[in-house]
Amino acid sequence: MWNDMKQLHTTFQTFVEAIDQGLEHTGICLEILPKPKVTKKSTSIGSDDVEAHGDAVNPGDQYFGSLVDRKVQEFKSQNEDTTRAWVKDDASDAISRNQTQLYVIFYTQQLMHVAGDALQDLVAFADKKVEDGTMKHKRLIFPTERRLWRWLMSVFKEQDSSVKKNQDILETNNIDYGDSFNPKKDLEHLPATNIWQHVGNWLRRILLMLGSKESHFGFRVAAATMTVGILAFLKQTQQFFQDQRLDWAMITIALGMTITSGQSIFGFFCRVGGTCLAMIFSLIIWYTVDQKTPGVIILLWFFIFIEYYFFKFPRFLTAVMITITTQIIIIGYELQVRQLGEAVATQSGQPYYP
Repeated sequence: MWNDMKQLHTTFQTFVEAIDQGLEHTGICLEILPKPKVTKKSTSIGSDDVEAHGDAVNPGDQYFGSLVDRKVQEFKSQNEDTTRAWVKDDASDAISRNQTQLYVIFYTQQLMHVAGDALQDLVAFADKKVEDGTMKHKRLIFPTERRLWRWLMSVFKEQDSSVKKNQDILETNNIDYGDSFNPKKDLEHLPATNIWQHVGNWLRRILLMLGSKESHFGFRVAAATMTVGILAFLKQTQQFFQDQRLDWAMITIALGMTITSGQSIFGFFCRVGGTCLAMIFSLIIWYTVDQKTPGVIILLWFFIFIEYYFFKFPRFLTAVMITITTQIIIIGYELQVRQLGEAVATQSGQPYYP
């Protein structure tokens, strides 16, 4: 029995190597894997017979598909012989004593047979794409209209994890799993039986999608942003909104919002702190070099260089970004006025703050 099991293990090991080579051949033919270098040994053989190539046939070669088919067929025949011999030798009392081992062997062999058939189909598909010239052309592969429609429908379709509808391909025993794997039942609604009830289910799915935590977060961000943005739509505050550049406040709110309220409060203090730091750094940059433009530009670069180091702390990323952005706006606006003049800088209606 030990010799039979050892022989069976050797057969499986050989088949596993064939599967690896078949997958490698498919990847090379479909240009998923790089093509191997062509050697003189492989190019010197001119016969069309796969037997004539022998070990010279490598994954990616023209005749490798035939070699894979031959190895799969040899594996199937050797399995049948090995199993038949194992049963014959232990026919007296091994069937009752080693019944579990025998079932495991049968099941493993069946798995290997299915894998071998799938491998043959895959290799044949790859070879066909090479033979018909598909792999010689470069083009985008678009999904069909039917597949696009199925993708769209799957967004609104509830997933069904029922074992009855997703049985294993090799499952032969009828096992009752009870209700544990059945779809989750809706305690408030019976299954739809007419068109109006199906329409109602669709409407409820839309409401569930809009009622997600992501939708709630989007509503919070929109509400928080519009607490400042509403000033731009009211006649009494339009000029104030423009003069004080409150559009930057709206941008800052949208960038700093997070899903949880605790993180939002922390982010709020980070934005306030980053703005204060940017104001202090701008004063240092501007007056350290006695307001000289070359010195201001060089010192601004140096501060930004140091500030980008703190990107290594993800928790303070928002504060660092606010600091850098506000700093550039303050210094850049002042240099812009110096270059263009106050009259040009205030043409938009925004007052000039030295």
